[in-house]
Amino acid sequence: MVGTLLMLPVLVGLGLGAHALLAGAAKGVIASARPVTDDEPTTAHYERRVYRTADAAMLQVAAVAAAAGGLAWLGVALDAGWPWALALLALGAAVALDLNRWERVGTSPTAVWVQRGVRGRPHRIPLEQVLDLRVEEEDVGGFTLRHGTHNRVARLWLRLPDQKALALPVTDADQGLEGVEAVANQIRSRKAQMDSRHDMARAEAEASRRAREAAAAGPSPDAEARLALRRLREKALDPSGGAARPDAPPPSGAR
Repeated sequence: MVGTLLMLPVLVGLGLGAHALLAGAAKGVIASARPVTDDEPTTAHYERRVYRTADAAMLQVAAVAAAAGGLAWLGVALDAGWPWALALLALGAAVALDLNRWERVGTSPTAVWVQRGVRGRPHRIPLEQVLDLRVEEEDVGGFTLRHGTHNRVARLWLRLPDQKALALPVTDADQGLEGVEAVANQIRSRKAQMDSRHDMARAEAEASRRAREAAAAGPSPDAEARLALRRLREKALDPSGGAARPDAPPPSGAR
């Protein structure tokens, strides 16, 4: 009996581990086949993690995975097969629930992409619409298997033209902050490049406008004076000085 009880935490741990392995493999395949940035190249990304992020939705996924291990233990304790069948169903439900609540963020050269749930369509936010952004860290309550009740999360906020602050998916600050910062830095870098190109285009347009106005107005007196002065200098530097050369043939009729 004691040996059977000692198997409970082992099988619960196996349920959690099996879920993490299967869900991780499924997410890897999906991320490779369907990147969050759709058909654009991904420059940075992060995602919400089940066992690290203090979030009620993530805790529910972990609870279903733990229940799968508990049902497996019940099969051992009762020496019956039906609890094992329920354990497999619970494990599949944990993976499906995880994928349904999977949240990820990515950046491409032209936009920020957000997807909530594997069946959800990635939402594209053009970089031109991002007026400002900030990375936020905060201590939160809740419980995670990794940190217990001492949890800290990070998330990215975007300010859009309607002055509305858009909160992107949250993740754990312990392991996920680096990804959040990478996404933020990519947005800042691309925004700086775009602003530089826009400034250059405006400067070129202004220079072209002034050139057209100057051409339409005709040569100015100052321009004519500079042209006359240049001609005088060229004449002064001419060795002949404008006089007839000694070896030039005499005028017709001369003796």
